[in-house]
Amino acid sequence: MAADEIADSWSILPFGLAGARRRQRDHPVACWVATALMVSLAAMLRLAMGRALPAPFLPSYPAIMGAALLGGRPTGYAAVIASGGFAAYLFVHPLQNLAITYSATLALALFLAVGCVVVEILSYLGRRADLLVERQVALTVRSADLARREAETAASLSELEALYDRAPVGLGFLDRDLRFVRVNQTLADMNGSSPAEHIGRCVWEIVPDLQASAEPSLRRVLDTGETLTGIELIGETPARPGEKRHWIEMFYPVYGGKGEIHGVGICCSDVTDFRQAQERERLLTREVDHRAKNLLTVVQSVLHLTRSAETIEEYKAAVTGRIQALGRVHTILADNRWDGIPLADLARQELAPYGTAVAITGPGREIILAPSPGQALSMILHELATNSAKHGALSGDGRVTLDLSASDDRLTLRWAEHGGPAVEPQGRNGFGTSLIQTAVKRLLGGTLDFRLEAKGLICEIAFPLPPARERTEAR
Repeated sequence: MAADEIADSWSILPFGLAGARRRQRDHPVACWVATALMVSLAAMLRLAMGRALPAPFLPSYPAIMGAALLGGRPTGYAAVIASGGFAAYLFVHPLQNLAITYSATLALALFLAVGCVVVEILSYLGRRADLLVERQVALTVRSADLARREAETAASLSELEALYDRAPVGLGFLDRDLRFVRVNQTLADMNGSSPAEHIGRCVWEIVPDLQASAEPSLRRVLDTGETLTGIELIGETPARPGEKRHWIEMFYPVYGGKGEIHGVGICCSDVTDFRQAQERERLLTREVDHRAKNLLTVVQSVLHLTRSAETIEEYKAAVTGRIQALGRVHTILADNRWDGIPLADLARQELAPYGTAVAITGPGREIILAPSPGQALSMILHELATNSAKHGALSGDGRVTLDLSASDDRLTLRWAEHGGPAVEPQGRNGFGTSLIQTAVKRLLGGTLDFRLEAKGLICEIAFPLPPARERTEAR
């Protein structure tokens, strides 16, 4: 509410000790008309009473007082003058040429003096009343402004409380004894206790595992007033016992009213997931580097073993087929996130072009191979199938049985051909056979039994498996 509105509420009546100047200023015509009416009514009342009646001035005093209260001194003195003139008329004797007696003159002068005193007294009281109204208005305005500011402060404080309590980072305040004065819900959740359980307790009672790493920094802030940022802490809290967590902390001084350090403020972010992601990225980079080097070694071996090809076309075909075999096994490994490769999937993919001519049997199909043995077996199966398609059972109407058997620590593959063309022993090993021998011995660390019988080729390969626990983890 504005000051003028409040003042108007105190001088709303047309008459009163307060507000005469305001009425004279805002409604001058109404004040003068009302003054004239009051003086006229007083005169008419006095005429009705007759000339001979004593106390000729009695009806004029109410009119003078009303005019002074209505418009202050201007209308009050105007009422005195008008009433005095009318009173003088009452003392004049028309047959004596308007002469007035000494006693009448004295009475008239006394009336004018009393009238002026009345106007001055009422004007003085009006000014005092106006001062009281102004003070009351000022107090009312000040009270309203104070109430408004209190409401605004309360609203701002409520917003700050909500921001503090619901902030996505941990916030806390410790006194000089490192006891919790305040803590938000996020930090309480990190520590594993409710906010109420923090208040008044030393921080090391809540998170004792962090005392050795965090207390020197907190004491440094209290002693020097320095703000410390980027402090990384690692430890356990009751929220997740037995699990190492990572936090990035900021410690800053909180000052009292006289400029002294009152305590330490804490701003904390849990970066455990980020640090774990960084570690996974680092391990993945190392793994990719290792696999790339391993793949280059395998490719180099393929090229080296293919040098025994007799023609350029034969060399190109052999290299292309072996690189394609590596590509297929890498596809399976990628589909399995390089955690391992099911032996059955590897065998089916390499031998899929031959359809039902190849039968895959044995309990070893459930084995999960690590990437390196998987790559080696992929090339071995490719060479066996390629040789069989050129010279063995798969070149005609024959069949091949691939039996996969496994014990706790060893895997055995038996490739048996039958129903194919007659087989004649070769004087020396071909480049496919040489690659198989090298892959079994160098890459798998196993043994090879490779023989040509009358009914077809028999190839038995045995190599050690990793412990069962590692195979389970790879799965």
